[in-house]
Amino acid sequence: MPSSPTHKAPKTPGSLRPGDHFGRYQLLERIGKGGMAEVFRALAQGMEGFERIFVVKRIRPDKSDSPKFVQMFVEEARISALLNHPNIVQVYDFGHIDGAYFMVMEHVVGKDLSTVMRAVRARGGAVPPALAAYVAREAARALHHAHTLVLPDGTPGGVVHRDVTPSNIMLLKAGGVKILDFGIAKAEALARRPDASGKAPRLAGKLSYMSPELVRGAPVDHRSDIFSLGIVLWEMVAGERLFTGENETETLQNVLTRPIAEPSRRREGIPASFDVIVARALERDPAGRYDTAEAFANELDRFLVEMPVADQAIPQLLDELFSAAPKPEAREQLSATTFASESGPTTVQPARATGQSRAIQPTIPPPVQAPKIPMMTLIGIFLIVVSITVTAGRVVIRHFQLGSQSSSARSVSTSK
Repeated sequence: MPSSPTHKAPKTPGSLRPGDHFGRYQLLERIGKGGMAEVFRALAQGMEGFERIFVVKRIRPDKSDSPKFVQMFVEEARISALLNHPNIVQVYDFGHIDGAYFMVMEHVVGKDLSTVMRAVRARGGAVPPALAAYVAREAARALHHAHTLVLPDGTPGGVVHRDVTPSNIMLLKAGGVKILDFGIAKAEALARRPDASGKAPRLAGKLSYMSPELVRGAPVDHRSDIFSLGIVLWEMVAGERLFTGENETETLQNVLTRPIAEPSRRREGIPASFDVIVARALERDPAGRYDTAEAFANELDRFLVEMPVADQAIPQLLDELFSAAPKPEAREQLSATTFASESGPTTVQPARATGQSRAIQPTIPPPVQAPKIPMMTLIGIFLIVVSITVTAGRVVIRHFQLGSQSSSARSVSTSK
């Protein structure tokens, strides 16, 4: 792996399209394009018909001649290759082909949390507290692994992600959660230093998920990621954005000063214990937050003992949101969502019609309507019932009269 402070590709790489071969990888489709790189789903073929799907991330052609972007890309590959955790997308290979630096990553099937949250909000809902706590717990465990990374030479790595956002958290179709994209991650020591120009590091990452210290340009450590994950957790259950403003300046000011309401004030069915967890993660003073991402994960774990979530909750949610869109009339029939678990179901009650967000609701078929009967038929039935009733009444009266006459006759005979 290159070890010089800056890296420059030998030549400008050309554009790639689905169907092209990139080294031993056949590109199947482009699944993303960011400010620094483009991402493809690719097929690797080997001997005896061996095939496996990977994700190939290649530096963009228009950025390949920029030492700054190449250096960032190389740093991402270097850091990602050192991270080996079930909740972090794994990097398998790194190099350059035809002048293009690339990395090969694990292919995961699912949806990023940003896409899921948009789909939930489009239905007027929010992620149930138990499921949100599970997602945040898994992400916190991944972050703790990065924060406590030990470098090959035995020194602490102290990797800070600095871009913990819903778009960088994947919910897997098979169940599970993975964090990806350490593109702007820095070792803790590096995050405190100015860059080569002598200036303080510029703001990086999505503004509305930054920690206050990152906005101010103050020293940043692992607790910055805890604050960002706290924002994600708040937004999942509240069903709305926390700090986003009309422009960048307003957004940054909101991060620093906007009052943070308890999630339970935004939606019913959220326990007070959940409010306490979120409030500590969102302390603006880093000293008031959880000391470590592991402590944050452990607190969420204790909450999940009280409000468990099923193993298949994530696949169920993805299927509900992205399989087949429910019919418009079915959306009217919304009820409480139940996420079953081994310890019993946990029911999240829907909010009242007060403008608050509701929990995600399963599609429920409309009630069966009773068949309509013509008016003349009803009148006919009524007359028949009346006739039968009158006839039955006459028979009863006649029987009673005959019985009375017989009784009288026996009385006269006895008296004689």
